[in-house]
Amino acid sequence: MAVFKVVSGFPASGKSTYVKANKGKEDVVFDYDEIMLALTNGERWHSYESVHEYVLGILDSIITTAKLDKSDRVVWLIRSVPDAAFCEKLKSEAVRYYYMNETAATCFERINKDPVRNLSEKNYGSIMLSIQQSAKKGVFSKCEFINNE
Repeated sequence: MAVFKVVSGFPASGKSTYVKANKGKEDVVFDYDEIMLALTNGERWHSYESVHEYVLGILDSIITTAKLDKSDRVVWLIRSVPDAAFCEKLKSEAVRYYYMNETAATCFERINKDPVRNLSEKNYGSIMLSIQQSAKKGVFSKCEFINNE
């Protein structure tokens, strides 16, 4: 049976880097940003609203397929926040939750140094505020905290 590993945290907290360093050869990775990039033909984050539902449809398809997978494959799901609706989809499955334990200030610093992210139209301030509000509601209480080194 497939095992889900959900990695969450602020933008630029190291989610994708952590998964790349820890995934196995046969593992499946859902990375919202990378799928958005593929669906918009390289327009990173520009068409967020118009393509968002397509990306979520791909996520649903991956979860459905993984639930039927009889192997011991790991399915990595990179999400900023494992919200209630998302967690409901994984209910009764083998799931491990991780949170990249990085400060908002450090993440903003990384974004400002990253020429791609720094030029995007994405509103990182509102995203980070939303994540902080989710944290106050205890959304990350089920997560194992990962510290970048």
